[in-house]
Amino acid sequence: MSDRERDWDFYLRTVSDSARDSSFADDPASDPSLLHAVKKLCDFCRQEEKYSEDLVARVYPHINKLFQRATVSQAQSSSPTGILLLAILQFFLDFGEVVLHDADPSLRTFSVLV
Repeated sequence: MSDRERDWDFYLRTVSDSARDSSFADDPASDPSLLHAVKKLCDFCRQEEKYSEDLVARVYPHINKLFQRATVSQAQSSSPTGILLLAILQFFLDFGEVVLHDADPSLRTFSVLV
């Protein structure tokens, strides 16, 4: 397994764990590595032209669930999740066509929260 594959697995696991029920699930902004993981996964998806659609399809469910948790926690928490939400929105905008995600509702949700 190459370093790149190990990094991919690590970042995907980080996002997946945060999207599921965990100690950070109620407040995604409390996990300092989460923003970095989301950005790195976006970078991986951009760089891998040949396998990009497969990578995006693997990441999307976790990112989508994380967005839902972050929007709920934003209303209940004093932790700033705006930067995390922006990174997730960028993923939706960049790869929405691949996974058939309409980013407009997510953008409206973000504009209401911020």
